[in-house]
Amino acid sequence: AVITSIPGKPPELYRLAMIRAKICETAARAAGFESPDKHFTVGMFSVLDALTDMPMEEVIKELPLSNDVIEALSNSKAQNNCSETLHYVLNVERGQWSEAEVALKSVPQSTFTDAVQWAREQESSLAA
Repeated sequence: AVITSIPGKPPELYRLAMIRAKICETAARAAGFESPDKHFTVGMFSVLDALTDMPMEEVIKELPLSNDVIEALSNSKAQNNCSETLHYVLNVERGQWSEAEVALKSVPQSTFTDAVQWAREQESSLAA
């Protein structure tokens, strides 16, 4: 709940973090990557710079993250499984479907809509 406790930020930013987290986790599972929860973290933390108004490199150096997560969050040229799932979700957000399909062919087409629904459910349970 740490990521939901930063005051003065629009709810859409938290929703985006949750949607990205779920898509990264689902994409990692579909691709057969190890530790889908690590990919969830990448998606969740991908908006930390916007939430904290600090450069991503500064934010992540304060957190106990594995090297592949740090590389994915701080370097758009990183080549590891975590960066692959993050690139996938960013391509989906931009509507760059062909790039997304090239990146991770095995991800179900319903992943984005499922993630949006999951994020709404999480928001409802937090508001209750």
